[in-house]
Amino acid sequence: MGLFGKGKQQASHYPGVLGVDFGSSGVKLVELVQEGGRPRLVTYGYAERESGVAQEAVFADKAWLTAVFQKVYKESQCKATNVVVALPSASVFHAIVSVPDTKNSDDLQAAVEAQAEKLMPLPVSEMMIDSTVIARTKAMVRTTDGGRDDSYARVLVTGAPRTVITEYVDFFKGLNLNMIALETETAALSRALVGPEKGRVMLVDVGATRTTVAVLEDGIPMLVRGIKSGGAQVTQALSSSMGLQGQEAESMKRDLVLAGDDSLPEPLSAAVKPILHELRYTFGLYADEHGPADSVISKVILTGGSSGLVGLRSLIESTLNVNTYIGNPWARIAAPTESWPLLDEVGSRLAVSTGLAMRPLVE
Repeated sequence: MGLFGKGKQQASHYPGVLGVDFGSSGVKLVELVQEGGRPRLVTYGYAERESGVAQEAVFADKAWLTAVFQKVYKESQCKATNVVVALPSASVFHAIVSVPDTKNSDDLQAAVEAQAEKLMPLPVSEMMIDSTVIARTKAMVRTTDGGRDDSYARVLVTGAPRTVITEYVDFFKGLNLNMIALETETAALSRALVGPEKGRVMLVDVGATRTTVAVLEDGIPMLVRGIKSGGAQVTQALSSSMGLQGQEAESMKRDLVLAGDDSLPEPLSAAVKPILHELRYTFGLYADEHGPADSVISKVILTGGSSGLVGLRSLIESTLNVNTYIGNPWARIAAPTESWPLLDEVGSRLAVSTGLAMRPLVE
C-alpha cells in the first residue's frame, strides 16, 4: 500500500482503478482504466445519507457504510478491485518545515520529524508520516572567521494518525479489495483539477460539513486550512428561512446548484459568510509570506457538492478579485460525448474520487 506520495506503480499493473471518497455526506466512487495513454471513465456511483444528514466521523456507522458501499459498487457495475482512498481533510496534518540539508536521508528524516513533532497534534510515534523535499537553498551564516554557506531543505510534511489508517485498511480488507494507496483529498483534487499546470492556484472544496482551502504552487500544497462550514449550513439556512423540512430544504439547495450563476439569495448569504471569511484570511496568510495575494494567485477553483450554488462563484470572485472557476475533473478523462451533460452536473461531487482513480494512471 502506498501512503500519500509513496508507492506509485505503472498503469499496466492496474487494468482498472477505483477511487473511493467517503465524504461526510455519503459514498462516492469513480472507476477508470488506462486506454490509449489516457484515463477512460468506466463507471461512477454515489449515495448520500438520508435527508442530507452529514456525519463527519467516517466509520461512526460501519454497518451503514459497508452496506451502502457494496450497494453502490454493485449497482454501478464496478469491476476494479484495486482501490485508492481519500483520507478526510480533518484527519490529515500538513506543514512545511525548514531543516539543515544533508546527504544522509535518515538524518534528514530525523530532522524533519523533530521539527514536525512540535506542530503535530499527536506524537510522531502515533502518526504515519510522508515527507517531500520541495526546495533546497543556501544561507550565509556569520562566523568569527568570516562566514560560511549552510544548506537548508524546505520539506512538505503530511501525516495522519495510525489508528485512522488502520480503520481504512481493515475496512477494505474485509471487502476483499486491494487498497493500493491512501491519499489526501487535496492531492486528489490537485491531480484532477489542476494537473501539470504551473503557477499558484487556490482550491476551495465546499463539502457537506467542512470547507477545505488550499493554496498550491506548481501542484504542491503550500497552505491548507479547513473550517466547519459547508453545504449543511446552506441547507439549514433554507430550512429556517422557508420553513422546509430537511429533505425539502436539501432538494431546494440542489435546485439552486443547478440554477446558474445568478446572485446569491439573501437567506443564504449569512450561511456562506464563514467561507468567505476563511478565504480572505487564507489570502492574508499567504500574502504575508509572498506579497499581495491577488498578484501571485492566478485563479480560484471551486469544487465540492455545494460549489455550484447559485451566485457563489461570482461572490467569491468579487470578494477576492481573482478569476474563479468551477473545477472540471473530466478535463483529462475520456468519456462518451453523450454522457458529457450528466458528467458536468455531477463533476464537482466526484472530483476527489476522480483524482484518486487517476493516481496510478497519470503518474
